[in-house]
Amino acid sequence: LADVPETTALVLVEDQLDPTLVATRIPPERAHIRGYDRPRPGDLSRWVERRAKHWGGTIELATTRKLSQLQPDDLGLLDHEVRKLVTYADGRAVTTEDVELLSTSPEVTIFGLIDAVAEGRRGEALNHLRSLAQRGERPEAVVPQIAALLRRLVQARELLDQGLPPREVQRRLGVHPFVAEKTERQARAYRVEQLEAALHLLLQTDRAIKTGEAEPELALELLILDLPRTDRMGV
Repeated sequence: LADVPETTALVLVEDQLDPTLVATRIPPERAHIRGYDRPRPGDLSRWVERRAKHWGGTIELATTRKLSQLQPDDLGLLDHEVRKLVTYADGRAVTTEDVELLSTSPEVTIFGLIDAVAEGRRGEALNHLRSLAQRGERPEAVVPQIAALLRRLVQARELLDQGLPPREVQRRLGVHPFVAEKTERQARAYRVEQLEAALHLLLQTDRAIKTGEAEPELALELLILDLPRTDRMGV
């Protein structure tokens, strides 16, 4: 770290801050440490309300609850949806009808794509991917979402194999109860070995896209076709 040029800003992101790491003891004139805690599940609706205000809009209370259940484990995606809805509402309060129109339709969101991938519905996943591309979404943005999904499924499947009850699985996953319940249901259709193989395939696809060896949309389509299907898996 002492050799980082003054013209370069190095940003390190960690899920947890370990006070024993050397990086946490760097003099303040050389580095700044910022903590950004995730909102707790019960606070997510208020977080959605604050983000709507940040983007210059307002949102109905019932709508914040519905939105917070869409993708409670990915604040970046959730904030993207909030901003899109505020823009669409154009000065009025965002309603549940707006969410149903713009955010919960599988044809126009990444959420439907991720669920289709998780449940082995290849044809539907491909349709979602193409719809996103037509809407101007970059295919590269899908890769980290699928990676997060697969890692969560691996963890859930391992916990289920240990015979842990649903409440303990939810606690160890550390995600919103809605996400935990859905993840547990999806993970039951897979074996750990198949999920790990899918992760390896995803890493290969990511590398091919980043190095320019493969065209992003085609690479993702091939990835989806190569991912395992639930009807071929043991439960």
